[in-house]
Amino acid sequence: MRNFKRVMVCSDTHSGHHYGLTPPEWWFGKDSGDRLQRDIGEYQRDLWGFAADTIERLKPIDILLMTGDAIDGKGEKSGGVEQLTTDRVEQCRMLAPVKVLWIPGNHDTVLSYAATVGLAQRYTETEDVTVDLSPQPRKYVRYGLNLIGFAHGVEEGKRLEGLLQLEAAQDWGKTIWREMHLGHLHTEKTVEKNGIEFRRISSITAPDAWHNENGFIGSTRRAQAFVWDKDKGLQMILNSNVRSA
Repeated sequence: MRNFKRVMVCSDTHSGHHYGLTPPEWWFGKDSGDRLQRDIGEYQRDLWGFAADTIERLKPIDILLMTGDAIDGKGEKSGGVEQLTTDRVEQCRMLAPVKVLWIPGNHDTVLSYAATVGLAQRYTETEDVTVDLSPQPRKYVRYGLNLIGFAHGVEEGKRLEGLLQLEAAQDWGKTIWREMHLGHLHTEKTVEKNGIEFRRISSITAPDAWHNENGFIGSTRRAQAFVWDKDKGLQMILNSNVRSA
């Protein structure tokens, strides 16, 4: 049996947004009469191909985690370019065997739950895919001496620094290496507080109109996989960077 577990952590894919991770049936066609739509369609195909290649390169994946905003809901800050969809089943099939945890974001609280319910129904009879639909917005996984928490990291504010110890108290006492993986900011940032590594996870999506107008640009777009040893803690971070045009 392997003494390590490989976890793929993604954040803020905003699937359904024109510039998010868009399934093929929602792409703009190459023969569209609108030049902007053709350009967006090319971007959508490139990003989907990048995601598929990344998954293939990082396999085998034991746990897939999406730290919020997997799906983009209708919102004023997105510039009105959403394409609502809850179809994440085919993406997750590429990652089996996996454990999928529902982590709500500020864009997709309802839609992401609906999508995860669909996954749970689809894989009810599948032994190598499990889906956690529990209502707790923060989830925790203990692997050997490692304790890893996951949240989108918006509503909690500074309270987030003390929640892992309270919500996973029993596992806290059985572990040495502890981390919280967070999304929302679309940029990578790591800080250690109270014996916990807090990691903000990057996003693979490009800035939309709102992000450009407010100057939230320039972050490296990437997906990441984390490899933990059961006894020795985090051993490796595998980066898959999106090469911007």
